[in-house]
Amino acid sequence: MKRATHNSKSGSALPALCVSTLLAISALFVPAPTSAAGDTLRIEPASAAVAKDATFPVRVVQNAEVPTSGAQATVTFDPALLQITSVSRGTPYADAPVFTGAAAAAITAANTSGKLAGVAAAFLPPDAVPAGDRDFLVIEFKAIACGQADLGLPVGPVDAGLLDGRAATYGDPLAITAIGGSVTISCGGGSSPSPVPTITPAPSPSPAPTITPAPSPSPAPTATPAPTITPRPSVTAPPLPAGNSLRIEPYYSGLANNATFGVRVVQKADLPTSGAQATITFDPAILQVVSVAKGTAYAAAPVFVAAGPAAIATANTSGRLAGVAAAFLPPGSVPAGQVDFLVIEFQVIACGESELGLPVGPSDAGLLDGRSATFGNPISVATVGGLVTACAPGVTPSPQPTPSPKPTPSPKPPRVVTPPPPPPAGGVAGETAAPDPSEEPTPDSATPEPSPAGTLSTTSPAPALVAATSPGPTPNSREIAVRNVAMVGLGVAGVVAGLLILLAMATALLTAVVVPIVVVRRRGGR
Repeated sequence: MKRATHNSKSGSALPALCVSTLLAISALFVPAPTSAAGDTLRIEPASAAVAKDATFPVRVVQNAEVPTSGAQATVTFDPALLQITSVSRGTPYADAPVFTGAAAAAITAANTSGKLAGVAAAFLPPDAVPAGDRDFLVIEFKAIACGQADLGLPVGPVDAGLLDGRAATYGDPLAITAIGGSVTISCGGGSSPSPVPTITPAPSPSPAPTITPAPSPSPAPTATPAPTITPRPSVTAPPLPAGNSLRIEPYYSGLANNATFGVRVVQKADLPTSGAQATITFDPAILQVVSVAKGTAYAAAPVFVAAGPAAIATANTSGRLAGVAAAFLPPGSVPAGQVDFLVIEFQVIACGESELGLPVGPSDAGLLDGRSATFGNPISVATVGGLVTACAPGVTPSPQPTPSPKPTPSPKPPRVVTPPPPPPAGGVAGETAAPDPSEEPTPDSATPEPSPAGTLSTTSPAPALVAATSPGPTPNSREIAVRNVAMVGLGVAGVVAGLLILLAMATALLTAVVVPIVVVRRRGGR
């Protein structure tokens, strides 16, 4: 297995992306512009009349004879008459990755001092704004008092400026002139102020997407046997090279399969630095990048590129996380010494060994000078990579907690619905028909003997299978009426018969009592 090695390169190995960015931005602060003449920045409209308490926009418009890669402006005004409410980029600069000087704190300071200082926007190579009239800024003011206010565009190292966008001279400053404007604020009376044309502000660029860690891959049901790995009793990191360097920390990591771990790209510099860039190589069959973040020292850097989800997805296929760069605007810088530049999180997806490389080249590893006199100049660097052993001998993955089983709900007993007994054939509902003497009882119709008190029956009657039968013909109302009359007649006949029986019994009783009395009386008369 090839071990991670030192890499070094002279100052000519400045990372192209990061250097071009810093040169483009720092050029806004450098006087003595060179390049095409006749380029301008101006306030539009040049003059405006508004009423007190009105809110109105003005534009800072650039006119360039060549493509431009960046622009900067300082706008002065009378804070007793005007207050800034918002600052946004014009449409041509809406996608510029660098935009500074327009935050809420800068607006608050400007509304006190009357100077919105150094609002800048810039592209990375090879992007540029086409030549011609283009909106650079849209500034919204509110008129708070009556009078006339000048809108100034001073020219200077930290004020108005444009940057060349042509490939051969990308980032070079352009000679410009600036033209301001004025606003008249009326407080009623006289002619009505001319309406200020409404300017549709450029849509604010969407914020950079938050890097979301990639989901952990689900383990395969059947584990593939891990390759045999020769144990490493001890791994010693190589000594740090002299001078300025970038290195992977920790140098060696022994990990279990499916483990997630972080490494840092640490810079060591003998002088302040204004930017850094690195390319990290790895084996994508063993490792996958989960996230990339700026180290603490670069947390406030306004330029941070090549670390988004798309770059991570590409790296996880190619095994090369290319040209991750962070940089400050003048005069921001990182102090000399050892500081964290990047924090990269990986996940182990298979067993084996993977080098973590830090190649040096025009678009790979590099540092930028942070001293004021040489701000943005390339610095010679050396690099030290790292090494990862996945499924390292003796490394036990952390046990995962066993989830508590969910309680199984008790099944509810089925609801038993007892159908009502069918009416007896040939009888009336609610009455019991007399048994047919011609029918013999079947064994199944025998009445079961009751169980002794307190004893549960050990057998349950088998559920009866009810055969579906076609319903018989339904009697009509006439038949029902005849049957009801017949039943009533039978009832009346029964009552009459009962009365006759009672009468006969009374007659018999009377005879039995009266006849003896008559007989006795007759005998006594004799």
